[in-house]
Amino acid sequence: MKGFKNKVVMKKWFALFVSVAMVVTGSVAALGGGLKAETGNGSTGETNGPAGSETFSSILGDAVDFGIVTGDFDQSWGDAETNVAAKTAKCATQTGNDLTNKVQQTFIIGQVNDVFKIKGQGDGTKVWTTEEDKDKIQATGSEKVDIDTSLTRDQLNQTVQAMLDYTNRQSALLAGKQSNASIEEDGPYTQKYKVDLKGRGAGTYYVNLDKETYQKIAGEADKLHIYKDADQTLVFNVNAE
Repeated sequence: MKGFKNKVVMKKWFALFVSVAMVVTGSVAALGGGLKAETGNGSTGETNGPAGSETFSSILGDAVDFGIVTGDFDQSWGDAETNVAAKTAKCATQTGNDLTNKVQQTFIIGQVNDVFKIKGQGDGTKVWTTEEDKDKIQATGSEKVDIDTSLTRDQLNQTVQAMLDYTNRQSALLAGKQSNASIEEDGPYTQKYKVDLKGRGAGTYYVNLDKETYQKIAGEADKLHIYKDADQTLVFNVNAE
């Protein structure tokens, strides 16, 4: 739904979508602080599907504009540092973008349970919620919060559900892709791991990531190294819960 377009370009993390895919298309990406990528200038050889055919936008759809999309969001401590689309939500502390782009951030909240506190900067915050719940939205600072109550709770919930349904379908499609790359030890005695695609040809490569492997590479910084050329895309199919 284009009316919910969110302008925030950089998000701290995608809490919901770690089970869908992680896509490395540029020179650096992040996975729990443990992922590093090195990108070369190009390669030749066998083709494994068009490079860049899987992107954040193609996998997440409209959900790409939100850091968290969920049926229920409940934050009683800490700071999620991102924007939210949820059917029901409560944020007793604060969440929102105030560390990256000074642009408007967007929230969709079908029902506010008690209170929802938002932080931000720059062009402020746009929140879609109901007339009934608009007074439960609070800014923690001086940023402007623009509240739109033109949609019903059912319409807001349908918008959130549509994003969840889309990512579930994409997750199933990605899960059906045959793994054509793997994670290996990056040298003896280093306790580090790698995915090395250099010289294997342009295309999209898939790595199945189970719980055991995920725990190995996500536990600390600089644990997984990715070596790839500019015309290669790497997708991690994560089945770890």
